[in-house]
Amino acid sequence: MYRTRPGGRPQLSDPLDTAYPHYVLLELAATGPVDLAEMLDALLARGMDDDLVLDGVLASSESQSQRLWQFRESMLEGQQQRGEHLRTDISVPTSALAGFAEAASQAVGAYSPDSTIIAYGHVGDGNLHFNVLPPATLTEPQKKALLHDIETALFEVVDRFNGSISAEHGIGRTKQAAYLARTSEVERELLAGLKQLLDPDQLMSMGRILPDPRAS
Repeated sequence: MYRTRPGGRPQLSDPLDTAYPHYVLLELAATGPVDLAEMLDALLARGMDDDLVLDGVLASSESQSQRLWQFRESMLEGQQQRGEHLRTDISVPTSALAGFAEAASQAVGAYSPDSTIIAYGHVGDGNLHFNVLPPATLTEPQKKALLHDIETALFEVVDRFNGSISAEHGIGRTKQAAYLARTSEVERELLAGLKQLLDPDQLMSMGRILPDPRAS
């Protein structure tokens, strides 16, 4: 889980004594005669020996586990409380995840060093929600304009890292223009053909991913 500042509910206190730039929330499960505790101890020991892990905390009960998961589950709530913000759903090759996070942070800083980056996701599959909270002092129109420019800059970084602008939540209408700018005419014709084949009466989700042909 990547994030530049602690997020989520105000009543959640940091379980570690020191704040770090990056955190990993890890939960293990297995069936059969597998000693997960031993495996985790070995993993953490190796990570610390290699200076990849600096600190950590282990949940010793279900309630402690749930409290740690609240950090992840309350991310969305915390961002919504800040009002207008940018939410992304990008993916890059897992080997490029750290490099992308650094480059994306630099891109955001170039536009607005006072914006807050809340970046978190799925380390195992390269899916990252690189979200941005604009300065609270801006007006709503100023926030919208700034976030539009930041999204454009972020998607350009995604392109440099051979990633995707949508990993799990789809294109919809809000990312349609950015998606179409990244697809060829042949790809768009193929998509339209599949849409016509599966939905000849054009009843399902018109105007999402591809423009509504009835509007032209």
